[in-house]
Amino acid sequence: MDRLQIAASSSTKFLCEAADRGHNLGRLTQELTALLDLYGAQELEIATQEAVSAGAFHASAVKQALERRRSARGAKPPVKLNFVSNPLANELTIKPKSLAAYDSLFQSNEEQK
Repeated sequence: MDRLQIAASSSTKFLCEAADRGHNLGRLTQELTALLDLYGAQELEIATQEAVSAGAFHASAVKQALERRRSARGAKPPVKLNFVSNPLANELTIKPKSLAAYDSLFQSNEEQK
């Protein structure tokens, strides 16, 4: 649950509300963690906020918000990677770096034209 709270702070309120309604927190945490792995922290945070705003405290509401946003961007469905031969690779979390430096290079090339 700590990983979820760090990645998507609104998951704390989401899980508290789900607990108040008698939902299975173990399963809900598993589902949210799987969505975190597939979609990333930023997307999960936005989707969790939407679910909290809608008063829908179940994983399917979060997944629906994630899928709606993915579809609106025209992105392909995410794929879960599974490295059976290397369990350490399965546990690896990589934080994406800012691409602003590359964006500035692209803008500089456009300005030169």
